[in-house]
Amino acid sequence: MTPVEPDGDKTHDELIVRKRGLYRGVFTADAPHYGIAPPVGGVPGPRSAKPSGH
Repeated sequence: MTPVEPDGDKTHDELIVRKRGLYRGVFTADAPHYGIAPPVGGVPGPRSAKPSGH
């Protein structure tokens, strides 16, 4: 796999296994917005495309 860090040597699989790592936290929070994974622990899903009226 290709490294995910600029000038780094770690792949996604190597970084995601770190239980308290920053990469894992960001990936877990963003994944539901891209349809990669379901929301976990109260992470909201994507916002509606409807105008808010503001």
